[in-house]
Amino acid sequence: MTNSTERDRNEKLGDANSCIAIGASLGAVGTGTALLAGATCPLCVVIAPALIGYGVWKRFAANRECRVDAERKESKDGKIRS
Repeated sequence: MTNSTERDRNEKLGDANSCIAIGASLGAVGTGTALLAGATCPLCVVIAPALIGYGVWKRFAANRECRVDAERKESKDGKIRS
């Protein structure tokens, strides 16, 4: 992997990790609020799992893109082989 490809992948993984962390934090705050006050914000119920799911999807996409690039570089003609 070249430095630019590795930096790009690390940047994408960092963004994905941020989404997961923000979603988990928001979920923890919503849970704490529900336990203390007996109610939680409806947006917290929707946004927390959405952020976690989006972060997981971004991690999967970044890893898949990196794997495809590596396979492409290994093949001589630039095509992916099964």
